[in-house]
Amino acid sequence: MDNQDDFQDATNIVAENGKDQDSNPNKRKRMGTETTTSNTNEQRQRVKEDNVALFRTYRKLNVKLIRSEQHHQYLNKCLSRDIVPKTLRSTIQPQVPDTTPKFLRNWEEAQLIHGRSLVKLLATYWEDRCKNIMAQIEELKQELQESTETEEMEHITQLIESTKLSVEKEISEKQFKPRQM
Repeated sequence: MDNQDDFQDATNIVAENGKDQDSNPNKRKRMGTETTTSNTNEQRQRVKEDNVALFRTYRKLNVKLIRSEQHHQYLNKCLSRDIVPKTLRSTIQPQVPDTTPKFLRNWEEAQLIHGRSLVKLLATYWEDRCKNIMAQIEELKQELQESTETEEMEHITQLIESTKLSVEKEISEKQFKPRQM
C-alpha cells in the first residue's frame, strides 16, 4: 500500500529536463506540478494549481527563445563570414544556348547575391521573433510575480534555468553529432 502511494507521488514530479512525466492533463491541473529541491529537509515544493498553466507557457516560451536565438546566431555567423548555407543556395542554370565565361561569372555572382539577401532576410526575421518572444516572456514573468509568492517564484526560476540548460545541451549535442549515412 505504501509503494502505491509513492508511485502516485512520483507520477506528478517534473523531470529534471523540464518534461512532464504524467500524461493526464486533468490530473496535472488538479494536483499541480511538484518537484523536489535539495534543502536540508528535502521538502517538496510545488507550483500552485493556479500557476501551472502560466508556468508551462513560461517554460515553452523560454525554450522557443533559446531555439530562435540559436537560429539568429547561426545566420549572423554566416553573414559575418560571408557564407550562404547550402539550403539557401540557388542552382538555377541559364536557359540560353551560348554562354560566355563572363556571362556565367555574372550569373553565379547574381545567385550569390540572392543567397546573401535571403540570409539577411532570415536573420532579420529571427531577430524580430526573439524580440517578440522576449516581450511575451516579460509579460508572463510580471503576471507570475504578481500571482506567486517569492519562494515559489524562485522555485519557478530554478526550474526554467534547468530547462534552459538542458535545451542548450541538447542543441550543442546535435550540432557536434556526426551525421550517419
